[in-house]
Formats: sequence, C-alpha cells, structure tokens
Amino acid sequence: MSNLLSEISDNEREQSSKRNKTSIDEAISNSNYIVFAWGNVPKGIAAAAHNGEVSFVYECIKKNKMLKSVYILKSKKHNNILTVAKRPRHPGRMKIKKYVRCLNLSMKGSFLVIE
Repeated sequence: MSNLLSEISDNEREQSSKRNKTSIDEAISNSNYIVFAWGNVPKGIAAAAHNGEVSFVYECIKKNKMLKSVYILKSKKHNNILTVAKRPRHPGRMKIKKYVRCLNLSMKGSFLVIE
C-alpha cells in the first residue's frame, strides 16, 4: 500500500482525502446507526494518522448528534468488545454475536475512548 501512496502526488492525496471526509460526513448525517469495526492500526500505517482519522469520524458523529447511535460488534469468541489496544474489533476476524451500543465516547488526547 505504501508503494501506491508514494505514486500519488501530494495534491491528489489531499484532494482524495477531502472527498473521502465529505463522503464520511454525509454518510454519518444520513445514518440512523453507526457501527465501529476498524480493528487495530494496520501495519505500515502510523498510529497518529489512524487516530487522526478516528478523531475526524468522532467529530462528525458528535456534530450530527449521533453519539447515542454508535454500536460495536460483539464476537462469539471474545468477552471484550475491544481489542487489547482498546479498538473496536474488525468483523473480518470474528463471528458476530450481537451489536452493543456504546455507553460513552470521548477523546483523550488523540485517542478515542469507548465505553
């Protein structure tokens, strides 16, 4: 993935990022429910960059007054809905048992705290 990104100009990357963020914000504003399911930070991606994107999603959810409409997947295999790194589990790595509504979402520095 990093090879592909190195072939895209900074301007193209910036324009693509703006379009993606607009799409995310519009999708959140048109949703009744939101499911967090991104897993741990992928290898090759800086945690700070990943956290920045998560922070953006959180701000969109907050702006659209959707904080009470966020769910996380509960797996049949794990008791905890979050990974050891405190991130929502990715659905590709589990069998879904149910959806659990988040009781509280907040930012602590650049990290999203999910309860």
